[in-house]
Amino acid sequence: MSQQDVRSLVLEVTGRLLDRGAPTVYDSKGFSKVDYNFARDVHWHYRRSGNATPRQLAALQKMLYKYRKQIDDMGYDVSFLKKVIEIPKVEKLRNPTARVEDERIFIDIGKFDAEILFKLKQIPERTYHPESKTWSFPIQHIEVAYRIWPHQCLLDLRTRTAVQEFRVVTQRTAEMIALEDQIRANWSGLYEHQVEGIAHILPRDHSLLADDMGPRKTRQSIIPAIIRGGQKLVICPATLKDNWKKEIKMVDPDATIQVIGGSIGPNPESDWNIVNYDVLKKWRPRLMEMGFVTEIIDEAHRIKNEGAGRSKQVLGWTGGSGKSKVKNLGLKDIAEHVVLLTGTPIMSRPMEIFNLLKAVGHPLGKNWWQFAQRYCGARQDTVYVKGGHGSTKTVWNFKGASNLEELAALISDIYLQRKKDECLDLPGKFRFPQYVQIDLKKYQEYEDSINWKNHLAKLTLMRVETADQCVPATISRLEDIIDAEIENAVVFSCFTDPIDRIANYLNKEKPTAVVLDGRTSKKHKEGKKPRECMCVECTKQVFWEEPNVRVLVGQIQAAGQGHNLQNASQVIFNDFDWVPANHDQAEDRCYRIGQDRKVTVTFIVAEDTMAEDLQEVYYEKKAIVSTVENYLAEQAMKRREARKKVRRPTTIPSSDISADV
Repeated sequence: MSQQDVRSLVLEVTGRLLDRGAPTVYDSKGFSKVDYNFARDVHWHYRRSGNATPRQLAALQKMLYKYRKQIDDMGYDVSFLKKVIEIPKVEKLRNPTARVEDERIFIDIGKFDAEILFKLKQIPERTYHPESKTWSFPIQHIEVAYRIWPHQCLLDLRTRTAVQEFRVVTQRTAEMIALEDQIRANWSGLYEHQVEGIAHILPRDHSLLADDMGPRKTRQSIIPAIIRGGQKLVICPATLKDNWKKEIKMVDPDATIQVIGGSIGPNPESDWNIVNYDVLKKWRPRLMEMGFVTEIIDEAHRIKNEGAGRSKQVLGWTGGSGKSKVKNLGLKDIAEHVVLLTGTPIMSRPMEIFNLLKAVGHPLGKNWWQFAQRYCGARQDTVYVKGGHGSTKTVWNFKGASNLEELAALISDIYLQRKKDECLDLPGKFRFPQYVQIDLKKYQEYEDSINWKNHLAKLTLMRVETADQCVPATISRLEDIIDAEIENAVVFSCFTDPIDRIANYLNKEKPTAVVLDGRTSKKHKEGKKPRECMCVECTKQVFWEEPNVRVLVGQIQAAGQGHNLQNASQVIFNDFDWVPANHDQAEDRCYRIGQDRKVTVTFIVAEDTMAEDLQEVYYEKKAIVSTVENYLAEQAMKRREARKKVRRPTTIPSSDISADV
């Protein structure tokens, strides 16, 4: 019996069995339900097209073997079931290949391989193209892709891309040198790191400047904005609006500036409009109508939480549901150029930089799920359902960190960060803990009453109790500093009661301390002297100018961001904040340009309390943040060295360049 006869007989017998029906339970009269559906589909395809593939026929023949008794009863010789239908050998599929097209890398994996697919799906911004059965991703992710899937096809492409990249970098470096020389010629009195920062911002539509606190990021963003011309918008905390106005006037005395707040709205005729985060919702419609050439977002880490109102005003948000969903544009969408400034882009974990990348239009800021899976140490945790009587549910936890060096490499093009020690000739900074014993009776009462319903409230009460009991140790340290009559001090606390107690004690005999916290007025009282007004700017002026005032006592967030307090070289933290980066921000109010003394930072740590735990968390989170920061600082130094080398002509031997680059 020929192969053709076997195939014909398989189809004929299948048709006869189909006519006998498909019982729900196999009863030796026809196909079972599952087999019936399969046989029906193959037979219908054959009758419609006049063709069936060898694989389909072979599968059908194998299935018919179960029904050989019925086939024998129908008068057929069942020996045809033993004659195997030959399946033509398929040509061996080719090995995976990669090519570059339209700034994307396309990969054809050839033969299906689940392991390769799993790895490809980890590459950021990967896309599957069903028409060509290929995968693609942006060319800038080739290093990431090679780490995930170190295949030869990517290695070959990576080598060629590296040569091409070297040629582009060499050209860019020469352009950067020319730009830096032009900046030096036109703008005098700049530090070298400021020249480098301005040259980083100018060629880019969007950029993120994340230098340590102190190297004057403000001026590095003002000069590019003036060079570009047009209207400028500055978004900053309320306490920094006057500081921005002064900085702009120092660079451009003729600039017209509108400081928005209260009943004072935006002015389309002004060169600069300065607005604080708190009133963005009120003035957003007017600002959206204006449009700006340059938008500077200062202390940009304040938009890290996408659900916060200020983040929505800057980034935009989606309203409605279903088909009625509407995308509302944010303030970042109305500016041609966006510059983010922050000394702490990652305050404790990588998830906090996602919104910043979104604000500058970086590819990694497009898909939160992919970003979280790759860089936030995503894992699933089992948690108790509130009010669920012990029932649990599985939730995703994105508070971890993973692939940090890879993240740093991918954002290095728009992201510039220099360590303060690298760009400023400042004295050293020393941190040390001062352990103290406190009365634990009330603290332990709070601790013993903690449960899942009240744990946040109780933890806060424990922190407040610890802060209150650390006040005597803080005062003792301050008295030593004051008695030495050499240095001034800044004290930080998270709570108002310790702030008031410290200030009241120091001011008992004569005014020795001033207070800067959320209660300090931001508006200057016209016609009043600084000591009579005591707004934010007047408080700082009194601290700087009055010789008897030796201490500034501040709330860690209100006084710890955007202020220049380098007339003090002693910093004391009466208690710990939840976020390590807030401590860094606060201590660097003193450790910045203009500081000529070594800065000593003292942490008051209450023994056997959560203060010791917060101290450990402080160092752990700093280690996560430092991984990204150190890599980016290293890249900045490499680019600087590259520019120095390119000052003499640099060429690549033609023999080293692939013909198809």
